[in-house]
Amino acid sequence: MKWVRILAVAVAVTGVAGEALAAGTVAARLSSVLFSPMEETGRFEVRLYDDSDANKALKSEIEGRLAAAGYGISANAPLILSFDLRNTVGDGRPDEPTSRLEVRGNSSTAGRDDYSARLKLFSTRTGEEGSPGAAYGGSVRLELAISSRANGRRLWQGWAVADSTGREGGETAAALVGPLVEVIGKTVRGQDVSVVAP
Repeated sequence: MKWVRILAVAVAVTGVAGEALAAGTVAARLSSVLFSPMEETGRFEVRLYDDSDANKALKSEIEGRLAAAGYGISANAPLILSFDLRNTVGDGRPDEPTSRLEVRGNSSTAGRDDYSARLKLFSTRTGEEGSPGAAYGGSVRLELAISSRANGRRLWQGWAVADSTGREGGETAAALVGPLVEVIGKTVRGQDVSVVAP
């Protein structure tokens, strides 16, 4: 019995530790494409197109990660790194329609136009998936792009997508910077990574 109790305690402690470790871990999918060899990969200018506070913080995160990886940061660097952040916010509903009336239309360049309507008369579902009480999160997509200052040609592009449920989009995006910096200059297809977000 003594060994059974010790084993039970060990399993319980391990489970709690595992939950604590996983609480800040976010699964992400990363891809990148190298369009043209980068002759000069040592110095970057991180260009900001939207000077919101969130983007300024993300710019600082990118510059810090680049510096930690051994890259130089300067205003007149031969390579320009730009970034784009997109947030998709969940609306509390899954993809299936839950409203009383839904009308959909699809126009095709091939000349095939499809239209449909759905009317929901009554539902007894409460608290189940698809009900207003269910919670569904969004996602964050961070994209980094490197271009040549000399001719404006895009040399490399990388992007990562992660779930942002229960977190601010900026926190999740900052966690995606490190893995993207690691694959600068490489082509990666659908690599699954785990990042730690606050």
